[in-house]
Amino acid sequence: PDLTVLRTIADHEVILAPDNDDKGGQHMAEIGRLLRVLKCRVRLVVWAGVPEKGDAVEYLASHSASEALELIGKATADAPPEKTGRRVSVTALLANPELGAPLEFISMLGTDGFTVLGWSHLLAGYHRVGKTELTFQNVLNWIAAGYKVVWLTEEPALVWRERLRGHDALGESLQLIFGLGIDPDALRLDAFGGPEDVVIVDTTRNLLQFVKENDNSEVAARVNPWVADAREAGKTLLLVHMMRKGGGSGGEGIAGGSAFLGTVDIAL
Repeated sequence: PDLTVLRTIADHEVILAPDNDDKGGQHMAEIGRLLRVLKCRVRLVVWAGVPEKGDAVEYLASHSASEALELIGKATADAPPEKTGRRVSVTALLANPELGAPLEFISMLGTDGFTVLGWSHLLAGYHRVGKTELTFQNVLNWIAAGYKVVWLTEEPALVWRERLRGHDALGESLQLIFGLGIDPDALRLDAFGGPEDVVIVDTTRNLLQFVKENDNSEVAARVNPWVADAREAGKTLLLVHMMRKGGGSGGEGIAGGSAFLGTVDIAL
């Protein structure tokens, strides 16, 4: 598709009516993707009952024009709008008053310098050393400071009931999402759809459902959308992760591919 031509209908509503075959559908899907980049509202018509490779001509051979118009009127959105990069000049960027403000920390066990409000963090530790308990103590401090937290957890409700005994005062300030086995994209939409200031994913290995944790391409593809959504929403993100076992060519360090370090702002 010629993007120059498509620019002429930017910001318009566009109805796509592909031929009834795979090639036509794929070609129209590519046009639709580009139109959404151009902020178009895209709807899709399916010519019901036409033969293979059929199109509007075949449909009108056995239907009236009013029936065709009615079908077009019922066309539904074929996909959500595409996100686009935000273009900004150096002048505009440096004129942003928020850039002049000092970093605001949310303390880690009462100490600043580790977790920055609005940034993404990876907290890694060995199995069963208390990563979740460390995070919980921090959450108590963050809520006491006035922040709201949503925690995506792999643990069952019974474990949380015991952990939360005596912490009734947390009330609505801590929201739990029991996410084990749930589609990661659905979890992401849920995590960033509320009013909370802090989003915790515990653990990334089990909730983001990596197939190959050492595959940097997969790590980036799965983690980057969480970081991007956190930045867009202005929320602080904490990803709880594992350390690899000592020894081996990689030695000791964060488990999985090096992209884990490349995707987040701060690794602990």
